[in-house]
Amino acid sequence: MTERELRAAVATRIAALDATTWRESAGAPDLIGRLPATAMHGAYSVDIPSSRVTRGTQRRSMLVEARVLVRFLWRIKPSDGLVSTDAALDAEVALVDHLCAQWGPVHLLWQDSQRASLDSGDWRLHMLTFVSSFYATPS
Repeated sequence: MTERELRAAVATRIAALDATTWRESAGAPDLIGRLPATAMHGAYSVDIPSSRVTRGTQRRSMLVEARVLVRFLWRIKPSDGLVSTDAALDAEVALVDHLCAQWGPVHLLWQDSQRASLDSGDWRLHMLTFVSSFYATPS
């Protein structure tokens, strides 16, 4: 497995949770919510901001530990901000549970979540950090 394959597998897994709610952002993963075109309810991005070899050598299979960062946006309705915020937290819990369940060759361990309102006040940005370990064979 490669970092690219890991990112694609996680993105596909999120879309499988509920295709009517979750839509992968087409932009750079770290720009979600920072550009108007990326502000969409249920928009998400998957990024692999860092990885390192934990075991193995350059000539044999390497055990790679990668940090997986999932960001998603949730619209906060002005008329019921607390209800919208609670719905976003419920969506986060469902997403973490879904991603941490055993599926194929990918194993994710949830590390933490961070949340922030965007400047407009209409959106909450959730940032979920996971760690994944996989074997990679150098080309």
